[in-house]
Amino acid sequence: MTFKKICFQLHWCIGISAGFFLILMGLSGAALSFQEEILDALNPGSVTGAKGEGAVLTPAQLLQAIQAQLVTTPREVERLELHAFSGRNPLITFAALPGQSHGERVWVHAYTGQLQTMLIGSRFFDCMERLHIWLLLPTGIGQPLTGIFSACLLVLCLSGLYLRWPRRNAGSLKSWLHLRLALRGRPLLWSLHAVLGTWVLLLYLVLAVTGMYWGLTPLRSLVDGWAGIAPRTTAVAAAAASIEPLVNADTGTAPQSLHLPWSRFEQLASQAGGWQFVQIRLPRKAGQDYQFNWLGTGAPHAMARNRTRIGNDGQIKRDEPYASLSTARQALTSIYPLHVGSYFGLAGRIVMMLASLLVPLFAFTGWMLYLDRRRKARSVINSGLQPVATPVPDQIQLTVAVIYASQSGYARSLAESTVQRIRQSGHAVELMSAAKLGPLSLNNFATTLWVVSTFGEGDAPDDARRLLCVLQKIKLSYPGNHAVLALGDSRYTHFCSFGLKVQDALNQIGSKALFDAILQDGESALGWDRWCSALLQHGLLKQALPISEPHERAFSEYQLINRTYCNPQSPGAPLYRLELRAVHKTSAHWQAGAIAEVVIQTQTGQRSVNALHTIELERPRRYSIASLTEDGYIQLWVRQVQHGGRIGLMSGWLTQGMQLHGRIQLRLLANPKFSSVDTLEMPAIFIGSGSGYAGLRALLLERIQCSQYQNWLIFGERDRQADGWAEAEVSPWKASGQLLHADFAYSRDAENPCYVQNLLDRNAERLRDWVTQGAVIYVCGSYQGMGHDVEQTLKGLLEGGVFHELQTSGRYRRDVY
Repeated sequence: MTFKKICFQLHWCIGISAGFFLILMGLSGAALSFQEEILDALNPGSVTGAKGEGAVLTPAQLLQAIQAQLVTTPREVERLELHAFSGRNPLITFAALPGQSHGERVWVHAYTGQLQTMLIGSRFFDCMERLHIWLLLPTGIGQPLTGIFSACLLVLCLSGLYLRWPRRNAGSLKSWLHLRLALRGRPLLWSLHAVLGTWVLLLYLVLAVTGMYWGLTPLRSLVDGWAGIAPRTTAVAAAAASIEPLVNADTGTAPQSLHLPWSRFEQLASQAGGWQFVQIRLPRKAGQDYQFNWLGTGAPHAMARNRTRIGNDGQIKRDEPYASLSTARQALTSIYPLHVGSYFGLAGRIVMMLASLLVPLFAFTGWMLYLDRRRKARSVINSGLQPVATPVPDQIQLTVAVIYASQSGYARSLAESTVQRIRQSGHAVELMSAAKLGPLSLNNFATTLWVVSTFGEGDAPDDARRLLCVLQKIKLSYPGNHAVLALGDSRYTHFCSFGLKVQDALNQIGSKALFDAILQDGESALGWDRWCSALLQHGLLKQALPISEPHERAFSEYQLINRTYCNPQSPGAPLYRLELRAVHKTSAHWQAGAIAEVVIQTQTGQRSVNALHTIELERPRRYSIASLTEDGYIQLWVRQVQHGGRIGLMSGWLTQGMQLHGRIQLRLLANPKFSSVDTLEMPAIFIGSGSGYAGLRALLLERIQCSQYQNWLIFGERDRQADGWAEAEVSPWKASGQLLHADFAYSRDAENPCYVQNLLDRNAERLRDWVTQGAVIYVCGSYQGMGHDVEQTLKGLLEGGVFHELQTSGRYRRDVY
């Protein structure tokens, strides 16, 4: 597994497991961002805007007024916080009661000393604070947990940054920060998750690091030691100290009045240029000093506090100005302002609040991307590599296996339908892919049913190339039964050849055929009906079940809205780019790599098509779709084919016979083995020629849309001057860094004629390097020319079983014809 795959697995695993707690911490932190302003809005005059006659009360007068209100329920005041400007109410903190880790905080009217204990919203913010810091758990449990989840946020940030980092043009701000809200589906989710994540990455790093400092005591002790700060008291000792009585047990005396220490503080602050905020820690025992933590008028942030200790007699025992601290200690004082954003003033607080509010969005988009990946993975090649076990009651033994070998996915769909019908008939059944079949795989099954397609002139599908070799090694412990549904195209000489080879191989290893292999031409319902009838006769299906093919997909009417002749001066056959739009509003959606199946309506007249007299509804033709759903139309690249001087029926009609705004019948077909839904995080090599550019183009556009720029295109045509249409479109993508490499071969170029396979030879080292880094290879175009030669070249360049590993792992994907 590559380091990038490890990062990806780590990213989604932590996101799913820690996401809920990060949401709680983010939303509670956002709620606390403007706690005082909200409380003041709900309770006018509670925090600011206090009004009264005369001067505000001095600290000593405030304490007297407070104690007078607590005659029936005595409480000890631990801290008193004051602001220099008038109108701002003081805040007091009571000493923690037995069983509490922290005392209650109450606003006090600056002019009357009246306690404001019934503020609207105060309980809500108390709950939010405990949720944010301790997750509503006891301090000893909640605090380290918040530190751990802060560390999870740090890992998410760093792994996300690594996964987004392009191999080239990393300095392009557009590639990093361009948010595409016009997208739909998975690309939109990815853009929100990755691009917005880049926007707030630095903020989340700050939140994560500062949160770890406050939550993880060992880390905090380590950092404090580096800064030269003495070890802090443990939480248990601090809690014990917080409930010591204010009256000395030995002498019975209480601390003296705050009048003298306060006068001395005002004198000291005046000499230093004034003060704007002070927190006074009252002595817990008689004889202890008052501690003044205060901000000068020019303090850089809210925690840049001077620390002064003043005795009851007004003598300064210790004075530690902020400016005298070492750089390390000054840096540590900025941790809290950075965490809440106040280090950068009001704008910083707003930005941090918005970043905290975005946490649920990242959790939601990440979760949806994860579910989308799992759902779509079932339709791609990797989903068939592992056997899909069918849950059955314990008393039933598995007796039937349905095994499929599919190139386009159609054989697999028929195999799944077969499994469904057998299961409904009460039999235990298991669906398997031929790609993972081993010599001992069939020993547990009395009956095996094979749904096997033939690719081209008798070849095996890509994921079943070793099937015949595997069957030759199988030694059944007892003769089993088998049946074969062979799929093919009767236009080829070796119709259903591979399915028949599978039938022969099964016969040779001793398996008994239930009936002769059933041959199905294309998607004809006749073969499927014969298959279901044969299974019914052998007791594998029930009479009551319908046998008609359930996967028939309806055609829709599409209109030609644009047609462009791409290579007028080419020595090769004419190539046209067509754009088709549904006549009736549709919610059709397709993945990059999908196929459009086209039939033409019955009409008469050749128009401009040479020797084309009667156009009849006939076997559909299939073309790779070059556009994305978001484009709003289907784009096809159609080569005008000629046979013995006559223009091909379908290609001639599409390129010349059909007038602009003419209509055809079209349906969308999934092509899961040429999809990119499970390879977007991998580097990708695209190899093709001619009209095969269509399938590659859609995949490239999807990756570019998702800001995945680890793309390498190798493409071939005939003449650079006449057939440079692909290079003209791709060159701007490469210039903007959306492709790392784009190499073009022109077989009839006057200066440097070469083929696609020649480019592979010239770039062999780069090819091996990309494959080593986990690249997936897509090949699209003619099999007889480019496709076969490219495969042979890849086999020669990727030695030591590497090419075979690409095939079996689903990293070599073809759409060739």
